[in-house]
Amino acid sequence: MKINRQLRLSLFTVPEVSIGRAPLTPQNSQFDLRRLQYLEGMVAYLNGLFENLRKNYSRPEALSRFEKLLAQLPYSELVKTDTSGEPSVAEIPSARDRIAFNKDRLRINFLDGLHRRSESPGIPAGRHTPVVSQIISKLSQGLSEKELSRILGKCEANLSPAIEGLRSRQLIEEIDPSVQIVSQGLL
Repeated sequence: MKINRQLRLSLFTVPEVSIGRAPLTPQNSQFDLRRLQYLEGMVAYLNGLFENLRKNYSRPEALSRFEKLLAQLPYSELVKTDTSGEPSVAEIPSARDRIAFNKDRLRINFLDGLHRRSESPGIPAGRHTPVVSQIISKLSQGLSEKELSRILGKCEANLSPAIEGLRSRQLIEEIDPSVQIVSQGLL
């Protein structure tokens, strides 16, 4: 790294915090064991219900009744149904991230308005999210490579590869500190 260059998070990039690939919402902003118990109980209940319906009705009728009951159940979007497999009902891969907080799954994603991709790049920050957030905040304001190197040197986690990855994707750009970012009329 050259020490005298200024770096800044691209003006077209917006960072956001998520849990896994699930956006941060009121439902997953705090840990609540009861939500996970509800999910597990719902899966067990639905598997038992479907098995019972299959015993008492023809396959098409059992499936029809099951789908009607499933639509009425809160958080039914968190499960998937595979009537040919065992178990017939299972939670979707992101279900736990959508309903409960897990600090190990915290991730900082970078929504890039200039270079849109099918999936936003991100840093799986986990327990280091506060430190990574501070670095991203400083990059939003602009800082020298020397200052960035100093900050990265103090971190417990090796974030240099993540920062280099952001630079290679043009999410962090070099700027001329003498050039005004905001036009004079808007100051």
